Amino acid sequence: MSTKNYQLFEKYDQAMIGDTVATSTRRGQLAIIVRLTRLINKDWNDVTKDDINKLVYDIMQNHSSDGKENWTTWDNKKILRVFMRWLTLGNRDIKKVGDPEITSGIKMKKVKNKLVREDLLI
Repeated sequence: MSTKNYQLFEKYDQAMIGDTVATSTRRGQLAIIVRLTRLINKDWNDVTKDDINKLVYDIMQNHSSDGKENWTTWDNKKILRVFMRWLTLGNRDIKKVGDPEITSGIKMKKVKNKLVREDLLI
């Protein structure tokens, strides 16, 4: 990981603290961002829309056996969208700044619940 990315992650962690995000949530999100950084293999400040689209493709190829959304793919794409919103627009909150153009290609579908009602009964 480059020094630039490390410093960026420190600033993002500070932004999450400012948004009162729980420590365990921050750690989980940063772990996913580090994993995505290894996939994209470049500094986040140099990432293009094509890079983001390729990254989403890689997420779906690596974590979805049938091409359908699952909780892992959904979480990765959601965290990517929030991180890129903060990076490009300076805020994590979609209500305040909207979504940047760079993440407009990220589509997230509802994840089907695998539990049926009978499985919840004891």
